[in-house]
Amino acid sequence: SILGWLSVVLAKSESAQALFGKTIGNGLAGISICGKPQVVLNHTLGPQDFHGVLHHFWVTGEQYVVDRMWVDYFVDGEASPSISFQPSMMCGLAFPTRINRTKEYAAGELCGKSATVGGWWNTFPIPYYQSVVVIL
Repeated sequence: SILGWLSVVLAKSESAQALFGKTIGNGLAGISICGKPQVVLNHTLGPQDFHGVLHHFWVTGEQYVVDRMWVDYFVDGEASPSISFQPSMMCGLAFPTRINRTKEYAAGELCGKSATVGGWWNTFPIPYYQSVVVIL
């Protein structure tokens, strides 16, 4: 499977960078989603940063496998994840095998499935003040 995130980091300064924020991105190919949980994103803000926002999540991979994997977000040093989801369920599609696999699916503008194989994405903003860890 292939995973990706885009995080917007807002700096403490009053510069143009603070208005628009700097961004980080992370894309990983060939991640195993079976077996032991693994860290796929671990980001800590620098002392000059005010806060960050995870803004875009996407995953692609084998049909009906990536639909059901678990994604856990640990925000600001949490011992247990405050956000835990399966890609199909995050968009309200409990039974992905029931839809025509050649059709795209969207639950409004915040999430959907834009490929016949995998292709789940969301743009739910997830703010953090210090750090964020994502585990599959």
